[in-house]
Amino acid sequence: MPGAANALVKCNTLAAEERLSAARLAADAMAALYRPLGEEALPVLADEFLIEGSELGDSVALMNSTVEGLIASYPAAEYQSRQRVSLHHALSELSREAGERLVEQLRALASQIPQDRIEGEYLARFAVRPDLRGSGRADRLMDYLVSSHPKISLHVRTDNGRAVSFYRRHGFVDRSDGGGFLMMQRG
Repeated sequence: MPGAANALVKCNTLAAEERLSAARLAADAMAALYRPLGEEALPVLADEFLIEGSELGDSVALMNSTVEGLIASYPAAEYQSRQRVSLHHALSELSREAGERLVEQLRALASQIPQDRIEGEYLARFAVRPDLRGSGRADRLMDYLVSSHPKISLHVRTDNGRAVSFYRRHGFVDRSDGGGFLMMQRG
């Protein structure tokens, strides 16, 4: 129920404005991908929360009076299919120019992301509002995820030292380095 203190709420149940707030967090979590698209990406991401089988389809928001954090994860075996669903949705909703920029950004990122086998649950997006970082909310979201998934895989930018340290503190270990991203796993 949106608005409840420290509630974990499925994003597909959020009101439109709350989904837009969650979409901003999803975009911030992948800024290199979405920043070049500008504000046009936000309503597309907000709608993706409603699409079963997309990368954001099973997302959970940490709610207080507003969206404070976001976690999007799904079974690693669905990694490619979920990415395809999300890309298809984005390309059908974005302007032609924004769609071309998205594909260009995805190609650039692909060469930096380790293609090792991901296992268990895949953590696709993880974000806390910038003004709430260091408040324990990220720990709450991570505790929620690890409590129900014994094995988790993720990719994180190598230059995001704060995130890398956070994941290591939560038991994740480096599996491979693609040059721009680390593959990390827990369990």
